[in-house]
Amino acid sequence: MAETTNLVDTLNDLIETAKDGADGYTAASEDVTDPALKTLFARLASERRGFVGELQGLVASLGGAPRESGSVLAAAHRGWINLKSAVATRDDVAILAECQRGDENAVAHYDRAVGMAMPPEVSTVVQRQAAAVREAYGRVKGLEVARAT
Repeated sequence: MAETTNLVDTLNDLIETAKDGADGYTAASEDVTDPALKTLFARLASERRGFVGELQGLVASLGGAPRESGSVLAAAHRGWINLKSAVATRDDVAILAECQRGDENAVAHYDRAVGMAMPPEVSTVVQRQAAAVREAYGRVKGLEVARAT
């Protein structure tokens, strides 16, 4: 029972992480000026919303209560809170940097989850999502570095 509770807590943490990422990428997509970045951020926001739904389904299948949203405190811990100031300036490089910071924290949350013992059907989903978050982090970081120079 304690293992299931711990797993549900971990998955709920990932729900918050994915929700915060979806919200952050949505805000970024609305405020960057580069059309390619708008498209990228809108796609990443949609991907994260899909992650939320998958994770909520897993929590429910384990008998837990899935979280419905992220939180301001969670967003601060996940690095997305400073996106609001970057968006206010409509500076694409600053927005990229904040998205990178948010995903850096998301990678850490997913890496902790991947290290846990979990049923194979849960592990497969978490590992796939973790790989996608790492890929997005690398892509956004590369774009930020390229545009900052």
